[in-house]
Amino acid sequence: MNGPSSQNLKAFFPKPSLPPTSLCPQRFPGIDDDTTETLVKLLRENHVKYHVLYGERKFHNHIAHRLLALWALGAQGSIIQAYYETDGELMHKSLKSPAEITESNFFEHLGDVDYCSSYSDFFAKEIQVHGTVETLEKFVFSDEYNVDKGFMLGQYWAGVLHPMIHVGYGMEFGIPGLVAEGLAMGATSDLINSDILGKSFFKNVPAPDNVALAASSLSSLSLRSDPSSAQAIHGNTDTTVFDVLASILADDRLATHKSKDLFTELEFTMNERGSLVRERADKWTIDVSKPGEIERKIEELFWLNTLIYAVAGWSEDKEFRGDFFYMHLVTSALFLPSHVAYLSPRSQILLLRSYLTMSLLTYIFRGRPPVDSPAITAFWNGTTTAHSLVTPTGPLSVPHTPVRAVPADAAQNPNPWLPLVQSAILNENDHHAKIVRALLHCAQVYGSRPKGHWAGKGGSDAIGGLEVLDGTLFLRAAELTAWFERDENQEWGPGHQRWAFEGFYG
Repeated sequence: MNGPSSQNLKAFFPKPSLPPTSLCPQRFPGIDDDTTETLVKLLRENHVKYHVLYGERKFHNHIAHRLLALWALGAQGSIIQAYYETDGELMHKSLKSPAEITESNFFEHLGDVDYCSSYSDFFAKEIQVHGTVETLEKFVFSDEYNVDKGFMLGQYWAGVLHPMIHVGYGMEFGIPGLVAEGLAMGATSDLINSDILGKSFFKNVPAPDNVALAASSLSSLSLRSDPSSAQAIHGNTDTTVFDVLASILADDRLATHKSKDLFTELEFTMNERGSLVRERADKWTIDVSKPGEIERKIEELFWLNTLIYAVAGWSEDKEFRGDFFYMHLVTSALFLPSHVAYLSPRSQILLLRSYLTMSLLTYIFRGRPPVDSPAITAFWNGTTTAHSLVTPTGPLSVPHTPVRAVPADAAQNPNPWLPLVQSAILNENDHHAKIVRALLHCAQVYGSRPKGHWAGKGGSDAIGGLEVLDGTLFLRAAELTAWFERDENQEWGPGHQRWAFEGFYG
């Protein structure tokens, strides 16, 4: 892409900053000046050399996503370089757009991939003049760009949530060039149904009053806070995402439907089920008069999307199958905190409500497999963290022999997350490191949640099975994923993607 001019590359692609909030993932040791210089050099080269979208279906350039995930997990510079070169083999060269994008013709070329570089230039100029946050507020969350024309919030979630993910990396790591790229990706993606997140959606989310704003100061928006200590104050009048999921499962109008291919099925789901799903999702309560409400709602979304991914993919008589689209529900949730840290209160609510709607539509698009009491209970009883599926390769080097009281399994794999991170760094699949980083973060923040934490939360209509859950959910999901992604497994999908693409339509 052309994007920021060469003299501005340093400003638009600087060294990563600290996470904006403790609800964002923290970085692993291993980061040093060499790995950081390698990362920054490659992010700049990727921006100049490759298109953000490629192919007739507008596939996404994930290079920056893997580079930052590897860097954040502590990968060596040579590993980051090697995977940049590998991922670059699939990319298309950057092309100059036919004309410049300005505010006067902004809406004329939405959805046209030929104008991607011009949209990137446009957003880079906006960021340079007004800053990242104001640009995001105006072009994604304002009535001006959503109510009467444009529907930019809908564009933001197009293409399996990728524009939001791309911008999320920019927000989390303080890289404005990625924000410009992500906004351009959204502007040139295909919006299937503009009504889902259009005028009526914005009308239903008024600006919170001043009293609510004063009461909703979020403890999670401080680097010094501990998000895992947030008090659960769900009341009987609350509607949680689990109540909404139960209503989705109970609605026969949302029953499994299968089209001739996944692209046709996606269009069917958005066009025929979009309004029904949003009607259900709108019942989710977000009461910003309660301190810490936004961070609790983010936690609900993390648990919901991890459950969908893990429970749907698990079977008593078959190997776990990591669904490609459900995997993106987990990796995208990782960037809710980095958005919320900067957005205005109304935009925070718009973000979370639209994200729930799109998550549920993705769930239905893939077949609406059961994520209910029998399925959750069977998954929980059929998985364990007592014996790791993934263990270190080769002998474990320790400075001293452990005392005899240490069990042999524990001595072989003292921290089950460490081999998961090691294998994720080296796994050839460009999404593997990203989902492991997301699940690792959830384990760091929510891993101490006890069994029964979700029991009785919200109304009486929530899905059953929540009472068995505890914070080991994320380790269980990560180990199943690593086992599914092992070298011996066959490739399931296009582009050598070792993910399941067949959906849950049986």
